[in-house]
Amino acid sequence: MSFPSEVYEIEDPSDFDILNSSLRLRALRHLARPMSVKELAEAMEVPVTRLYYHINLMGNAGIVTIVDERKVGPAIEKVYQTTAKSYTIGD
Repeated sequence: MSFPSEVYEIEDPSDFDILNSSLRLRALRHLARPMSVKELAEAMEVPVTRLYYHINLMGNAGIVTIVDERKVGPAIEKVYQTTAKSYTIGD
């Protein structure tokens, strides 16, 4: 599957509320290209610890996805990207 697709249908309407956050919307704009949470934090000028909760929330809803993993020292760093260019509520 190539990312991002044109439109992603959010199946659970309550998940659409996840997009009702200025921080998450800013993150989505940056995640139009693949980034790690660390890279995203630097681009947004916010602490990395502030983003993990939001990335996990969007990931669980299918709004962002892991597109790569890379070894950084002893840790594995995940790289995220938006799943679509726009989002809609499914039928």
